[in-house]
Amino acid sequence: MQQLQEVDILCIQEHWLFQFELKFLEDFHQDFKSHSKAVDMEDPIPPIQKPRGYAGTGILYRKDIKVKEIKDGDHRICCLEILREQPVIVISVYMPAKGSKQRDEEFEVTLAGLEEIISRYKHTHQLIIAGDFNASLKTDRPDARDQKFSAFLLNHCLRISDGHPDTPTYLKPDGTECSSIDYVLVTADVTIRSTKVKVMATNTSDHRPVLTKYVPPPGQEVIKDISKATQESKEMAPRKLKGWKKVNLKEYSKITGDEIDDLNLPAPQSSWEASNIIQKISNILMSCKEKLTPAKPACRRNKKLTSQLVWTPAIKLALSQQKEQFCLWKKAGRPNDKNHPLVIAKKEAKKQFRCEQRKQNAAKYTEQIEEIAEPLTSMD
Repeated sequence: MQQLQEVDILCIQEHWLFQFELKFLEDFHQDFKSHSKAVDMEDPIPPIQKPRGYAGTGILYRKDIKVKEIKDGDHRICCLEILREQPVIVISVYMPAKGSKQRDEEFEVTLAGLEEIISRYKHTHQLIIAGDFNASLKTDRPDARDQKFSAFLLNHCLRISDGHPDTPTYLKPDGTECSSIDYVLVTADVTIRSTKVKVMATNTSDHRPVLTKYVPPPGQEVIKDISKATQESKEMAPRKLKGWKKVNLKEYSKITGDEIDDLNLPAPQSSWEASNIIQKISNILMSCKEKLTPAKPACRRNKKLTSQLVWTPAIKLALSQQKEQFCLWKKAGRPNDKNHPLVIAKKEAKKQFRCEQRKQNAAKYTEQIEEIAEPLTSMD
């Protein structure tokens, strides 16, 4: 919470949220708004099919900053235009991790997406690109990806923000400092006052936040801070926990105190040890709260909803066609003309999907009626 007060703009990578969860970032802090993208932005998944989260980018910005949200790029690139006399494009980017040929291809595709955005705005805007690039500019033995990344900066006249320290920004699981792969890149016309890699005891991420002071052209107001942070390193306000009114606070205090005492935690000798201790205590607090919160009464399922839970290959095919038509309609700019071919095709696909559902529900209903009527028939 305190760290969030120090910044005006926060670029996030790997928030691990899906499309239906992005509202969490929008409601996270009363002073900030969010422009975010999820990995399923082109084909949203329903909450009941939610897998483990991954990827995603976003930008949190103060509500008093005049901005325009830009839709350019896929889920790995999130763009925001700051509206001022000399407009600024802020880009949050998450490059694919190393590990396979497919990821190297995704890396090149994401670079191409960035090149398109840079070419579009470089003559009219200042550019600030903050992100997890999964490539290093500070290594003695650059690999093929590092070389491509360096060439990308050279081709588009980009540079690391002034004063970027040599402190590694990525850590191994055991806490060992590994490499520097998180940067704030700027064009030649952008003035950066200072950059620092922030080490925080409360950071449980394997990345360290990079903070940058931006200096606007003379006569324009200052943006205090443009920062980047990975999913776990976001220093954000905690969500308000619900259900505390039903918890026995005296019993909660006693149990948590006893369990923390049983840990016999030593004094931390490093920021990494301090983070582990904080995480253990947090787990105890949350676990005790859940144990002492009365269970919710089981809700009765809606009979009408239960009757609709029919799934067949025909319905699956119809749903796939509906999603395909929706994506084509969306990529065409969401036309509203009811006579537009894509609008007609989208409606027909949805109609076919509903038709298949009704057919299968009717067949199931008939089957249930026959099961009820069969014993009565045999009695006759």
